[in-house]
Amino acid sequence: MAEKEIKEWNEEQPERLQTFLKSRRVKEAATAATAEKVAANSKQKFGNSLEKKFKTTMIGALAKFEERFGHIWGHDKKDDELTEEEQNAREVWLLVRTEILNNGNTQLRHAIDELSRYRITYEGFKMNLPMKPKSLEVK
Repeated sequence: MAEKEIKEWNEEQPERLQTFLKSRRVKEAATAATAEKVAANSKQKFGNSLEKKFKTTMIGALAKFEERFGHIWGHDKKDDELTEEEQNAREVWLLVRTEILNNGNTQLRHAIDELSRYRITYEGFKMNLPMKPKSLEVK
């Protein structure tokens, strides 16, 4: 290299290095921001799934109970068709049902509050398909 070329090369290096380092910092910041978004979305997705499962469990259990024991409080009858005994049983059932739902919703809120103290990453669904080279195919 000629002396002039060496001098030009050395003078350009700090500027090139600064440009490289700046672009590297921008890329790292973008990667970190993306990771934060993925974590927030993962936590939200898990929270929604957890909430759905809690509610399905509560409502499903109540529906089964009503299916098996609803005859006691005239589950399929209109209010004006109920006997006095069925009316009393229905009042008790509605109180118990409300307590069950309130307790389940309280526990759901506690679970979601606890979830906020964790880092969660959704891994998604992965499927590995085996691939055969054409030379091994049976004809």
